[in-house]
Parts: sequence; structure tokens; C-alpha cells
Amino acid sequence: MVKRFLLGRLEPNTDRFIATGGTGTDNAFRDNVIMFVFTAPVDVNPQNVNKRTIKIGIPAGPGLFIDAEGSYYRYVLKQFDSVSGTFLPRRTYRNRVLFDPTSNQEPVLQRNPYGFIENSTFSVTVPGIDTGETKVIRSVDGKPNLRTFATSFRTTSNYLQDYRQPSIVKVEAVDAPGIPLDGRTNVDSRADIVAFFSEPMLPAAFDPASSFRVYNASAGKYVTGSIRAAPDGMSFTYRPAFGYGRGPSNVQVTLTTALTDRSNNPLDKGITVNFVSEFDQFAPSYQELLEDFLTNAYEDTTFLLQSTDNGRAVWNKLQSQGGIPGSLLGAFGLGTKELNFNGAGWASPPWYSLASHAQMLYTSAQMAKTPRTIGGFAWHLSTTQPLALGTYQGVTVKFGHNTSGALNTNFTGSFSDTPVTLLNNQGYTVSSNLNNGGGITGPPLTGSWAYNGNDNIVLDINTAANNGPYNRIIYGPTGVGGIDFFFNYTGGTVTFTGQNLEMRLFYLVDKCEAQSKWYDTGVPNPSFLSPIVLDADRRMSKASDRPM
Repeated sequence: MVKRFLLGRLEPNTDRFIATGGTGTDNAFRDNVIMFVFTAPVDVNPQNVNKRTIKIGIPAGPGLFIDAEGSYYRYVLKQFDSVSGTFLPRRTYRNRVLFDPTSNQEPVLQRNPYGFIENSTFSVTVPGIDTGETKVIRSVDGKPNLRTFATSFRTTSNYLQDYRQPSIVKVEAVDAPGIPLDGRTNVDSRADIVAFFSEPMLPAAFDPASSFRVYNASAGKYVTGSIRAAPDGMSFTYRPAFGYGRGPSNVQVTLTTALTDRSNNPLDKGITVNFVSEFDQFAPSYQELLEDFLTNAYEDTTFLLQSTDNGRAVWNKLQSQGGIPGSLLGAFGLGTKELNFNGAGWASPPWYSLASHAQMLYTSAQMAKTPRTIGGFAWHLSTTQPLALGTYQGVTVKFGHNTSGALNTNFTGSFSDTPVTLLNNQGYTVSSNLNNGGGITGPPLTGSWAYNGNDNIVLDINTAANNGPYNRIIYGPTGVGGIDFFFNYTGGTVTFTGQNLEMRLFYLVDKCEAQSKWYDTGVPNPSFLSPIVLDADRRMSKASDRPM
């Protein structure tokens, strides 16, 4: 049976176990070793001691269990031998089994320095035959574990403290393993850079923009890249996203003392390594465009959407339409042609009365039967009807699909699915400044809505938080462009026939979150991420002929 359960560490060289916790510990280190002390010698053969006979892991639901990675082995104490000059086994504890989450003995001992998952509760169970279990740990003479042992512990995000400062062992490039990178010439134009350390390092400390950075001194810019850790934590590889250019280029690699080991001990000293990249006529030569999306310096002014009804794509500079920073926005003009958006006409109904509830129906044809992510809208300022007031309270905006092609007077019956609320009981002040082609930007939405590209669209706007009461209702039959609407409102006398309501819906342009029409590396890449770059040999005048 299990007599004791301990959490602790092994001293360097001697492997002497130092206990730091036990059953129920709630502040275990990620690299703590577990010791099981049994009442009799245990057979440590892998067929006897394994993840089934000693279960350590995270329960993840009924029948689900995430096993902790690591190795089981017998506890052996070592002592320094003056003859061989090494530490040799001195005493073997046959009734003690260790579990080390930082090692993997399949088939040889390999380091896995990051150990247990951080900030997690682990359960520990050593099954016994008292619960009817047949697969149990056995003694060296074949006797089964009699009584089930169970406990738990919780990890922190920390590691066992040591006070040794790590150091850099060497820095080399993958095109010439074993050769120091410092002072080399003709380094491959896309070679990865590998830094080796004296002990496992903390991955979170590695940042390609600061602590492990690469600078192309010839081009006068930092090299864009990413860093990945080796499984043992002893080396880290810097991969340049686009290489070092056509070269030859003088390149500097800097590793700073911000790099730390698992115990947050900083490097004993930083280092700067210099090398010269090769001339490679086939390597792309890039110019980075630092677009902050607050100006239209790199805006694609030639790209039009699907018809002349629609505005051109523009940078979503200030997120005024609810998009994400740096995205492109397009606009569908709905209700009338764009040229009439600036002319006389009826304002969108919700902004005529302080207490109103309106629905507008737009066809899939008006949306070019294309799936879109809708993030905002604009409406036409009437030149013949005054606004009720400039500020509205309790504005709620919903979008949803419609398959019937008609609206329902109870409003909820207009939707063929559950509508999505993009603004909930918020205030909205109408601006007197015309924009978006003669219209007014609607209230800023708090989210976006995914249009499926097949069904009709219902836009539901309620400007009364209490949903009424209303004393007027107007029904607008299908007008030119195929728009229906219902309008409940309070106060005033309004006459209205089947005219269309001029509205625009704004949407994100597909796959343009970080892609410009100037981006042309000549290499297929389905995921164009920051930074936006330009091949220096392809002038913008040529790139402008290419679609986005």
C-alpha cells in the first residue's frame, strides 16, 4: 500500500530528494518531483508501474482524463566517487517510486523542462484491489496493492527556484551547424538562427522585437521573424519571415539579459553576433510599409465593389463602422441608386420620432447574394422632413435573416432565425455632418453580424427602451428596389407611400485585414499577416493592375 505521498525536488548530482509538499498541496511547482513510498518493495518494470497503475492527471469531464507527461523510476541516491570522478549509485530504495514530469524515458531519458500544466488541479490515484480493480501495481514478489490511495494537488505558474544564471553556449545558423555564426559571410539568405543555452530557458521571455532580435544594418530595419523553442528548452530558433533580402547584407543578432531561465534568473550577459548574408538574386527584396490605418496614404482608391450602387472600399481608420482596426470596409447602397442618396427623399423612419420601432427588409439580390460580415449602417438625411430631435435614448438594433420575403406586423415574425442584437438600449446622438455620400452614420454597433448570402435581411431598429406604446403604424408596400417596412411611432401625422428608404450597410471586405493590393511577394501565401510589404522590383504602377 501507499504509505506516504510527497512533492519535492532532487538535488543536483546526488539526486537526494528534498520534500516541499504533500497531499493536498495547493502551490506545487511545475517541475516538482513526486515520491510514492510503499509498504513493500515495488517492481518498477514499465509493465507494472505506468499511467494505469499510478494515475496522475487532470479530470476533464465524465470519462475524460488528461494524463500528466513524465516518467516513473526507482529512487536511487548517488555519492561522489573520487576514483572515477563521477557520482555513482550508493543506495537504492526499492519501496519508493519517483514521478518526474520533466523527463521522458521512452526509450532513453529526455528532458521536458516545463513539467506540469500551470495553475491546474491534478488528481493522483493508485488503484487497489479493494475497489475491484485488477490492473494494479504489484510488489517484487507479485502481491497486488491492497488499498486505493487518492489525493490531489494544484500547481502554480512557478518553477523550483535556483540561483544559477544561465549563459549562452553558442549561436549558429542552420545552414552551417557547429560553426559559430559570428563573423561568417555568405550565410544563406533565409537561414534560421539557433541560440543554445546552458540550461532550459523560459519561452515567454523570448521576443523577436526585443530580447532576441535581428537587425539588417544594410537595409536599416529590423528583420521580421518568429521564435520557437526546442522541446528540451535548451535552444531557441529565430526564423526570418521573409529572409534577409538579396544581400549581401550586414546582419546583427542581439540576445539581451531580458532572457531568463525557468526561475527568472537572467542571462549572465547578453551578446551581439554579426554576419553577412549571401547575394541571392532570387531572394525577394522588400520594402516595409508602416501603415497605421489613420491616414489613406496606402489606400486602394481604384478598387470598386460589385456595382456602381456601392461605394469604394476604404480603410476602417477609426472603427466608426464597428469593424476591426486595419480592415477594409465596403458599403452596399440599399433602397435607391447611390446618385439619389444625396437627393431629396424620406429619412429612414426610426429617426423621425423619438419613440418608434421600425423594420426594413432587404433582398439577397441587393446584397449581391454574397456572405458578408455586417458591422454598421448609414441612413439618408431627409431634406423635406425635420428630425424629431438630435438625441435618441434606448436605441436597440438587431439583424436577422428572412426567408418569406415579407415582414410581419408583430415584428418578431419577420425573422426566420434568432436575430442578433448589435446594440442594446444605448443612446444615439444624430450628427448634423453629412458623410457616407450624403447620409448619416448610424449608431456605433457593439458587434458584427454574419450574413449568410442566401436569405433576405431584416434590419430592426427600436428607439424606445420600453418598446412603446405607439399610436401610429405605417405599412410601406414593396417599392422600387424591393424594400418592405413597418413603422410604429408616437406623435405627429405622417403620410407615406411606397417609396424606398435609403440605407447603406457596411461590411468587412473579405480577407483584407492585413492585405494590400501592393502586397506581392511572388510567392503564394494564403495568410498575409503584418507587416505589409512591397517587392522593390515591382513598382506600384505595375502592382495596381493586380487584383486584391
